[in-house]
Amino acid sequence: MLQKNMDGNEAKHDKIYAELISVKKKLEDLELEGSAITEGIWVLHMVNGDPDHKDSKIEWSKQFRKLLGHERVDDFPNGWDSWLNAIHGDDKQQALDAFSAHLNDSSGLPLITLNTG
Repeated sequence: MLQKNMDGNEAKHDKIYAELISVKKKLEDLELEGSAITEGIWVLHMVNGDPDHKDSKIEWSKQFRKLLGHERVDDFPNGWDSWLNAIHGDDKQQALDAFSAHLNDSSGLPLITLNTG
């Protein structure tokens, strides 16, 4: 009987080990996918359709920060000031115009592209 119990525990152990290996592989795949992403995502929560409303908030993704050379939220906090401060002065008006056009466009097509070259 003791031998039967030990065999049952060994089978459970093997099953759990196989599941852990599977989860580890999935996590490695997700990490690889994340490292291949070159787009930065941002989410704008607008109040009354007004991005300048005092309660409207913008959030930057981890990848967005990483593309700009920041790893932590403390280095590039959510909010307009972080983005505005990251834009070169010569490009600021063009960037603001493109962003405004994007917010006012209802086609769903991407209007903003980044030239990193």
